Amino acid sequence: EKAQAGGALVPSHLEFSADSKMLTINCPGETNYAGKAVQKKHEFTFDKVFGPAATQENVFEEISQLVQSALDG
Repeated sequence: EKAQAGGALVPSHLEFSADSKMLTINCPGETNYAGKAVQKKHEFTFDKVFGPAATQENVFEEISQLVQSALDG
């Protein structure tokens, strides 16, 4: 299953936070001792998360100063 995110298709097991700092991966459920399906979530926090609708221009604007600083030493 895929969901729409800003015009881009996103696998339904990925979630991007509104503040663009967290990515959540919903893993397929495992079965617990009672035979009930349990879904696992893994949350990752970053300085910035670019969703599927982000353009190359968005990414460039965000990291260009970092790259220039690295090149300058």
